[in-house]
Amino acid sequence: MKLQSVILCIWISLHTIYAQNKPTAPYPALLNPGSELLRAGANFSIEKTKDGLIIIKSYYKNRPVIAYAAQYDPKAQTLLHGPYYELSIAGDTIISGMYSENTRVGYWRLGEGRSGNYMDGQLEGEVMTYQDDKVILKELFEDGKRIGKVVSYDATGNIIMEKDAKDYEKELQAKMRIERYSAPLFPGVDYSGLTDDDMVILSDTTMKASILQSLRYPPQARNEGVTGKTSISFTIDADGTLLKAFISQNIHPAITESLYNLIYQMPDWIPGNGGDRSATFNFTLPVTYRLMGN
Repeated sequence: MKLQSVILCIWISLHTIYAQNKPTAPYPALLNPGSELLRAGANFSIEKTKDGLIIIKSYYKNRPVIAYAAQYDPKAQTLLHGPYYELSIAGDTIISGMYSENTRVGYWRLGEGRSGNYMDGQLEGEVMTYQDDKVILKELFEDGKRIGKVVSYDATGNIIMEKDAKDYEKELQAKMRIERYSAPLFPGVDYSGLTDDDMVILSDTTMKASILQSLRYPPQARNEGVTGKTSISFTIDADGTLLKAFISQNIHPAITESLYNLIYQMPDWIPGNGGDRSATFNFTLPVTYRLMGN
């Protein structure tokens, strides 16, 4: 009788530990049918399908909407391999396409009505922008670079603008520079008396330092000797709130989990001045995990 009690107590203890460690999906209905949940947090999930594929999804902060979904090579789980898509907060597809061993291939939807083909990871050939199923902009790419002329059309198909690719690039860069001035700024810094350029530089520098200072090497990944590079991409709304985030490379599930938890805890930014109040602003920060002596 005593032996049975001991065995029962041990079983209950082990079952309790398992239940405590078992991940809980933030939004179970958004998981692939029949998949196994490997890791999860408030705004992300890592799942394994019946076919052994690894799929990582991140969600709009505190909303049951998929922001990013990416499939990884089952043999080399650090490599993007298979379908990839990004959704709007309304659930509409913004960007979608296929990866092959971390390289974009074939036809891609690129957002804002734009689409084109990738060859060896580079845009190649004509890239069209559509509005109401009509071409409004035509670009030509070679090895990922714009070449020739960029042509804009009105609703009836008449040419309304034709520019050299280099001049068009300069205009895009100038537009991005102006938009960045109206973007939110990282909190905890006194920006008074600074020029627009200095505010942007200080905001970016402080943001990077804050994130890198908060990074931790998960014990499981460290003990297994895992090293590698990834990047954190995230989107800040015009009002300063974090909308969504994506970790590009799944170096190790524990690292991916750690980075998602870190980035989604980011404080609200200082709202930007002027500009398009419906605009969103994207940031990318590379991260390297390296063991001492390597």
